[in-house]
Amino acid sequence: MITVLNDIADRIHGYKIGADQFLVKPVDYNELHAILDSLFGKKSMFDEMESRGTVIESLNVLLKQCLPSEAVVVADRKFHYCRKLCDYLNLSKNETEQGLLLVRIQDIIATLC
Repeated sequence: MITVLNDIADRIHGYKIGADQFLVKPVDYNELHAILDSLFGKKSMFDEMESRGTVIESLNVLLKQCLPSEAVVVADRKFHYCRKLCDYLNLSKNETEQGLLLVRIQDIIATLC
């Protein structure tokens, strides 16, 4: 949000109605550049995480179509324990998704071999 209003109540109202950032006129272009870099970096990170989640779900569907039902149970159990281990190790969402993605890829490679 870019505005001439600089009162704290105005800022709070701006955040409540959905502003991600609050810039007061006249705009300092170095501040604007830093804010845009931060926002674009966050968007890229969220896009990557969303994409990784979609890949994991697609691999889950593929695996369930390729494996016999008893092997799917084993693969799902391994996937579940991997998620629990990541939680226990307090890994970030990004690290957890990378681990889960690797588990699924390993299961598919084992199936193909």
